[in-house]
Amino acid sequence: MKRIFVFVLLALFVGSVFAGAQKEKKAIETKLTKIDKARGDATDPNIKQAKPVDDKVIADKPRGDVYGANYCDVIIENHTGYTIDIYVDYKYRGTIDAYEAKVTWAIPGATRIYARSIGGTASWGPINVDCQYQYTWRLWD
Repeated sequence: MKRIFVFVLLALFVGSVFAGAQKEKKAIETKLTKIDKARGDATDPNIKQAKPVDDKVIADKPRGDVYGANYCDVIIENHTGYTIDIYVDYKYRGTIDAYEAKVTWAIPGATRIYARSIGGTASWGPINVDCQYQYTWRLWD
């Protein structure tokens, strides 16, 4: 009877460890880097799909947990006075206002995140993360 009790406790512990690993939440903080505004987007190696310049409407992904089980939620917390364009895996994912937060998404696994002020005078990253379930990136002056 004692062995069965120990086995059940062990099974519950292992199950909870695996369940927690699937929903791992990470966070990192990054300070800004000043950049030469004259350089422009065309020469920025961290941007392959730039911010759209026309009025084409791109539909948001349906929200699930937040974006569903097949995506990793990327939470960006902007603790600066800058309005910032966000790029995930070299692609534009949105603009975040000063002192606000935004949730976007990434394919789970190796993810590259980059941020650049809309005036082109400051940047954050790029950073490479292993985004599995949820990742928080805090941007600072």
